[in-house]
Amino acid sequence: MNKIQLIFIALFIITSCAHNVPKVDFETVNINVDTTVGSPDIDPDSKVGEYGPMGVTQEGSKKDAKSLAIIFGPGLYGSLNGLEVLSCLKRSEVDFQVVGGLGFSSVVVSMFSMGLSIEKIKWLVSNYENSHKHLPYSKPWLEGWHRFIKKNISVKKIKLSDISLWLPSSEKVVKFESKYDLLKTIRRNINISDRDFILKKRIDYQEAVGNIPVDRVLVLNFLNENTQMNSLSEVAKGLMRKALSYVPTQETNRFLIYNLGIINIDDMSSVQINDFNKVCDQIKSKIE
Repeated sequence: MNKIQLIFIALFIITSCAHNVPKVDFETVNINVDTTVGSPDIDPDSKVGEYGPMGVTQEGSKKDAKSLAIIFGPGLYGSLNGLEVLSCLKRSEVDFQVVGGLGFSSVVVSMFSMGLSIEKIKWLVSNYENSHKHLPYSKPWLEGWHRFIKKNISVKKIKLSDISLWLPSSEKVVKFESKYDLLKTIRRNINISDRDFILKKRIDYQEAVGNIPVDRVLVLNFLNENTQMNSLSEVAKGLMRKALSYVPTQETNRFLIYNLGIINIDDMSSVQINDFNKVCDQIKSKIE
């Protein structure tokens, strides 16, 4: 067998194998990956700003449920008491979509809107206060609190919160807003030497909360005529009495108030309430 014959035999074998190879059809698969995260059902025309969404997700919303904002009146330790009320309301399945705070309460509600536990907030505040013994509202006291705020309040976490944070602006007429420079606004709520210190302003509570797009607003008041202010300077006492004079006594269908007066404004032990269930029941009766 010569070379030419061998070549023809090889070509015949290769051609036969090629005809016997099964045909393979390739199909393309369209993969649709949805990377969006479920967002709250927010009214695009509302004035909700950067700090947390307004409303609840459609899947989790309750039929005919009225939206609710809870605003803390002035008072650092009183606002810690207010946290217990918020916790009790949550356990009672009372939904609220907005929190806000006047004066030092703005610090506490800001930490709450970050998602910190009540125990963590109380620990941070009490630990700081126990380690810094300065006259309330004195320059060293305020400087220390400014450092505390910078260290412990996260703008990013508040923006990712499912609760909208509203704080009072420092215009001529006090109004709660959701669009602001967060840390600057908090400082203006606690810095007594600031020209725009909130408690230096006249506060009409019903007008102040008028911009909040909810059905009901509940104000928790921590001051009363018997509140002791022994550790405060005379200037601070005057401002707190002024703030007390602005606490409203009249309610409407939209605007509600609950008094949680404390005995001593600078004593954490005076803000203990034994029966929060009773408080919750009373508040629930107001908002139902």
